[in-house]
Amino acid sequence: MGAVNYGPVAIAFAARYPERVSHLILWATYARPSDFWNPSSQAITQLVESDWIIYTEQVSHYFVGWSTDQTTRQLAEMLRKSVAPKEYLAFFSTLGQADVAALLPEVRARTLVLHRRQIPWLSLEAAAYMASHIPEAELVLLEGASGGYALEDSEPVFKAIDEFIGEAEAYPHRLTRREVEVLRLVARGKSNREIAAELCVSTNTVDRHVSNILNKTGAVNRAEAAAYAAHHGLSP
Repeated sequence: MGAVNYGPVAIAFAARYPERVSHLILWATYARPSDFWNPSSQAITQLVESDWIIYTEQVSHYFVGWSTDQTTRQLAEMLRKSVAPKEYLAFFSTLGQADVAALLPEVRARTLVLHRRQIPWLSLEAAAYMASHIPEAELVLLEGASGGYALEDSEPVFKAIDEFIGEAEAYPHRLTRREVEVLRLVARGKSNREIAAELCVSTNTVDRHVSNILNKTGAVNRAEAAAYAAHHGLSP
């Protein structure tokens, strides 16, 4: 899986070592430096030398999009602890040389290109370009503005990945891994609110999972869903 700035590395590895890669997942990334290295990204790097703290706060907020101030502060602090301004500038300038566009047709692994529509620092064209130049690549566009796949509404991201790598096929009636997790908790008598707390997701997300479970299994209520889990060996 190549996410954001690690996408070009993942693409190059998959192209050069096809025997070692069966599935390639590209998240919010690019193959051409011009798709990422744009005037706005160049302008913001001028802050690195003048005010490193403000820069890390701004770039973190820019990356996480919708997320909370706490998430932004945590990311900014992690960035400051991970690298010094001088080394960061060297790394950032290297991104302008990471052009792997010519390698895209050489990728033989099954490829999933995932992208959120409202990400401000990377256009949809970057995702579409990769998907159209990697043989038989699948492009999935999701709603949202955060560059972190585990931030914002992460469930559609994980569902797309589960289905891509075939985990969904391991369960009856095309239940996803997450739906099976929820089903097992339903079978234990947990309420949606309790399930949400245990899985660290919103109650609305659990509501959606339970609805999907009932629709896929044909169960009309939670008791029948629990019976379904027992019958198919999915009980906890």
